[in-house]
Amino acid sequence: MKYRKEIDGLRAVAVVPVILFHSGLNIFEGGFVGVDVFFVISGYLITTIILEDMENGRFSLARFYERRARRLLPALFFVLFCCLPFAWWWLPPHELIKFSDSLAAVAFFISNIFFWRESGYFATAVELNPLLHTWSLAVEEQYYLLFPLSFLFMWRMNKHWIFFAIGLTAIVSFSLAAYGSYNYPVANYFLLPTRGWELAIGALIAIFFIQKSKPHESIVSNRALNESFGIVGLALLVYAIFVFDKATLYPGFHALIPTVGTALIIIYSTQDTFVGRLLGIKWLVFIGLLSYSAYLFHQPIFAFNKYSSTTESSTGLLLLLCLLSFALAYFSWRFIESPFRVKGLFSRRKIFLFAILGSVFFGLTGFFGHINKGFEKRYSEDQQYILNFKEQDLSKMAEIWDCFIEGGHRFLEFDYKCMPSTQEDAIFIWGDSYAATLSFGMRNSFSNVIHYTAGSCPPIADVMVPWNPPCGETNEFIIEKIKLLRPKHIILFAHWIVYNEEIGKLKDTCALLHKIIPESEIIIFGNAPEWKPELPRYLAEKRNDMTHESNLRISSYHELHDIDQEISSIASEGGATFISIIDNICKQDLCPAVIKSKSGFTLSSWDSGHLSSEGSIMLTNNLITKSVLGPMLANYTKPQSN
Repeated sequence: MKYRKEIDGLRAVAVVPVILFHSGLNIFEGGFVGVDVFFVISGYLITTIILEDMENGRFSLARFYERRARRLLPALFFVLFCCLPFAWWWLPPHELIKFSDSLAAVAFFISNIFFWRESGYFATAVELNPLLHTWSLAVEEQYYLLFPLSFLFMWRMNKHWIFFAIGLTAIVSFSLAAYGSYNYPVANYFLLPTRGWELAIGALIAIFFIQKSKPHESIVSNRALNESFGIVGLALLVYAIFVFDKATLYPGFHALIPTVGTALIIIYSTQDTFVGRLLGIKWLVFIGLLSYSAYLFHQPIFAFNKYSSTTESSTGLLLLLCLLSFALAYFSWRFIESPFRVKGLFSRRKIFLFAILGSVFFGLTGFFGHINKGFEKRYSEDQQYILNFKEQDLSKMAEIWDCFIEGGHRFLEFDYKCMPSTQEDAIFIWGDSYAATLSFGMRNSFSNVIHYTAGSCPPIADVMVPWNPPCGETNEFIIEKIKLLRPKHIILFAHWIVYNEEIGKLKDTCALLHKIIPESEIIIFGNAPEWKPELPRYLAEKRNDMTHESNLRISSYHELHDIDQEISSIASEGGATFISIIDNICKQDLCPAVIKSKSGFTLSSWDSGHLSSEGSIMLTNNLITKSVLGPMLANYTKPQSN
């Protein structure tokens, strides 16, 4: 296969935005599209290798898998090994269990499936897992396992139909991705069936080139067209990197922009074109050579940095960590990747033995981490008690899969149990997962409380939440329930800080509710305290005894307060009552973190803001005694305490 240095330059263009995106600097908010670029490149290169070997009669599965093992596993195993001591030192038990599970999943090339299954709304935040990024590697590994076998079968059946078979597969895969982006966004993001079309694009390019009499040369002889299409391809890629963000529905139709852009660059941009020469610049090519190891190192570095500190990292530190990723990548490329590619140093037998032993070692390490409960004895009893708040059973508290559905799921999954026994003078809570945890305290204090809540779905009519496509129809369903039940009070509550751009629509939501139920009173709760990092981890990692300090400072107080002010103004204009949570339970930026009781203490939140059961009761009682909520709901009788 003829070496194309512009492909290595293209790898650099892909990996740098990915690393900056994951750093949290938001320089390239669409930097995640770099993964799609890698998929197209991988499909192109792997198919080219297979086709050329088949055309020359030298293809063998053993040789193919040997080359993949030499390319991928040494650097991967090196990074996994480097992660172990830091995971032991910094990860609390529940996080070490997740890390151990992911370690085993990486060892057996199924980490994409693992992270898909772990991405439930109330699950541990997977973005903090040091191995999260290996999902894309698992997609490629699954592709490497299945594609050569399928290709070999098609070659023997009728090689002239291979192009059309892969094309049809790409169409089916893309159709699944387009459908999944609206209906199953998490599965859509992580799994091979909805990512395969990106690899197939590269494969189709390779087949077309091989079928030409002069492969790897410009597709047309017209230089102006080659220049134009190459520039268009680069422009599409730059557009996706700078315009896309976390709210973009992905992958689906939007993913066509970076993948088509990558395809145009591969097809048209040789060293005879401006874009080809640009991507062939030495320092870009060099970064491209380091791209695989840099990609492997960056996520563990950023994740462990978050665990090692209880404060937000400065821009300068994050940039230094980016540079550290490339420094370690150079070491890995120079002393790990390159030597393992030399057949004289490591025979095929040694490579396969290395692959098997490495997978078994990391698989067993992950297994032992899991069965030993994250080696919880590393922490004191008080620390273990605090950290266990992350693992409490929330199903009953939030009424999960009864009155609360996780983000990405449809309203059809609400249970009939949410319907009240009586519809007279109900208190109706509408909101996201924050509202679901609030409902526990409300149900504990008042009778006839109803809640219809959905993860990542604010109580705003006609809202579009790209990372939760079913939210719109879920809210339509809830509004119909409100119209049917005609509650006396409607409480709107959400993690407002993450829906800042949609808050302006609250006024229209209030107007709609007043129109359909004029007699109902609308109450909007402001932001809940926001803990950075998560409250249990922050308390557990404090070296001094925090169990007797009830109030702690929240760094985001001013941001939360400003949003509350905006919501208060909207509520006033919309004929609703606004109740500030932070003004009622906090003293400026000091908010209740530890709740004391006769039996000891408990925490107000089990993560960065979701209320614990005791926190929900504490908040409700505070709002009853210190705000207008008590007088408004004075006629409701209290049930027996849970």
